Amino acid sequence: AALPLGRLGAALGKQAPVVAFGACCFGTFGLCNLIQDPDTLGTWPALVGLAVAFGFGRSVWETNFKASVADFFPNDKEAAFANVQLQSGLASAVGFFVNPRISPQNLARVAALPLGRLGAALGKQAPVVAFGACCFGTFGLCNLIQDPDTLGTWPALVGLAVAFGFGRSVWETNFKASVADFFPNDKEAAFANVQLQSGLASAVGFFVNPRISPQNLARVAALPLGR
Repeated sequence: AALPLGRLGAALGKQAPVVAFGACCFGTFGLCNLIQDPDTLGTWPALVGLAVAFGFGRSVWETNFKASVADFFPNDKEAAFANVQLQSGLASAVGFFVNPRISPQNLARVAALPLGRLGAALGKQAPVVAFGACCFGTFGLCNLIQDPDTLGTWPALVGLAVAFGFGRSVWETNFKASVADFFPNDKEAAFANVQLQSGLASAVGFFVNPRISPQNLARVAALPLGR
């Protein structure tokens, strides 16, 4: 849905109607989970409907909404995307301290602002984006060369969460800002293509993951270190 929604926002000349549609999709998803019983939600029609609602909402978030952020803050996109990432994770960040589990996504939100400012201070995003790729690669490499007993210790878990968190922060801030820089006149389509490509990788992973060994998955994750 990312490409047609991105084109729709561009055709309308403003993102507000499409962003409102995405908010309604997310709201519908939450409302259905609130008012329906688990047995109803577990049926195929309900699951498909929930997936469609969430998918449209996520597509709007990744394309139209982020294009509108770049429009509102053309001279400070890095900090704007960092603030979006930080604000979207405030509730989860509270859960990070309340819940004993470590969440790489929450670490990503904590790191979003300084990384966004770093890219703006350097005047270019390439060094920070390369750092994020190295973080993702390090995460995969550690899973490739370390045994499960070592990875299950607290120092290893914290290190992996930090590496993945920094990589996710760069993806959500510096990388998205560089997309807006490269395509200033066609941001909607650019973000739609980013979402489409990452979605395709996730779709492939959905079918491949049960049929591939953890070592081969780690090799795929470590590929950024070789680029």
